[in-house]
Amino acid sequence: MKLNILIVEDVELNREYEKEMLDNFFSISCDTAINGEMAVEKVREKDYDVVLMDMRMPVMDGLEATAKIRTFNK
Repeated sequence: MKLNILIVEDVELNREYEKEMLDNFFSISCDTAINGEMAVEKVREKDYDVVLMDMRMPVMDGLEATAKIRTFNK
């Protein structure tokens, strides 16, 4: 079973580390977003099984992004 995962992280080093770990250890390739606003757009365009959301980000934080996503995708 192939999982669709979105990593939402504003710090590039953290984002790339998470992405590499999932790919190297579990052979899971992930999409990424650099802020909550971008995450909301990506979730509108594609179904994800898991969203790994940072809480503190510029533009839109993780709590606000999660609340917006839940209005159209439970």
